[in-house]
Amino acid sequence: MINYWVVFLLFIPVGLYFFGNSDRFQNNSIMDFLRNFIALSSSYNGEWWFLYDYILLLLIFPVTFQAFQRNAWVTLLIAGLVFYNSYSQGNYYSIMYWQLPFMMGLFFAKYKLYSWISKIYNFIIFNNIIFDIIIIVVLFRFRTTSQLFEKTTIDMIIAPLFILVSIHLMSKLKLTKVFAYLGKSSMNIWLTHTFFCYYYFQNIVFLPRVSILILLWLVLLTVLTSIIVNSIITIINNKLYSKYIDLSSNHVGRQV
Repeated sequence: MINYWVVFLLFIPVGLYFFGNSDRFQNNSIMDFLRNFIALSSSYNGEWWFLYDYILLLLIFPVTFQAFQRNAWVTLLIAGLVFYNSYSQGNYYSIMYWQLPFMMGLFFAKYKLYSWISKIYNFIIFNNIIFDIIIIVVLFRFRTTSQLFEKTTIDMIIAPLFILVSIHLMSKLKLTKVFAYLGKSSMNIWLTHTFFCYYYFQNIVFLPRVSILILLWLVLLTVLTSIIVNSIITIINNKLYSKYIDLSSNHVGRQV
């Protein structure tokens, strides 16, 4: 939430001042501002809808984790049934819908499924750079063209495979350190990229006119923004730091 609030205070006042006539800000009020500030609403940035569900998932995590520890299979089955009910009703933006992939993450961790799948993948005879690229292209193609499922539904199947193959590919291309560095800014990239490419600065972002160059330029802009955000968080952390409290994401990550 510290990351979110810093990004919020950097970007939202800009939108309110310079783009106040746009639909997302036109009917703004103090309550709208507060609801967006605490993530109860995503009217200022439609792509921030996930924050509300994610916070709820974290808040109920102690309960779901205890249930998972007692019987992982039954808990996963219940989450699957709840997910199916949400899916059948077309409710793709509900905590009940996202509980299943959240629990699947626990399931993978408990039984070390990711390591097991990774070992199997390493033994595949065609496991090389070309094979990795083919798998990524196939997954991307299926994700963007498949009419069998709602796209966010198949993400919980595609995402783990995409991550696995991508890690292998980055390792073979010697790009692990580059993506590890980007990983430190991933939250801020996630929170800020839509302001650049959708809401405020489209003329700047699309200046290169070639898609791959646009992507690289967008990554550069968001990483530079992330450096600013992280610097602000460091200042806040230094002000509030005690031997019991450290708000930096890296510190929290190490604890987890």
